[in-house]
This record gives sequence, structure tokens and C-alpha cells, in this order.
Amino acid sequence: MNSPPSSVATCIHFLDAGLQASLVRLTPERAALDRARFGASLETWAYGELLKTLALAGALHRE
Repeated sequence: MNSPPSSVATCIHFLDAGLQASLVRLTPERAALDRARFGASLETWAYGELLKTLALAGALHRE
């Protein structure tokens, strides 16, 4: 079995950005110091919002 190249990062998206931020112990102070960690939380939030929007759009389209 081939393993992915070491440069490929695994990405896990939580549907709850608040839970994700809590699990990584993200505070406003840490977000200011570690922009990468904040960026990951922001990406999680945006992903969740897009999923909700797409689900709603699909539900409206079917009616």
C-alpha cells in the first residue's frame, strides 16, 4: 500500500468551530499570537457555514 507524500497534510473539519477552538485551547490571546491556529479555526467555521448554506439551498430547490 502506498502512503501519501509527507508534504500532504490531513485536514479534518469539525462542524462546530466552537468545539474545535475549545479542543485546541484557542483563546483570543493565542489567536493573536498564533495566526495559523486562528486560521484553522476560521476555516472550520467557514466550512460549516458553507455546508449549512448548501444544505439549505438544496432543500429550497427541491420544494
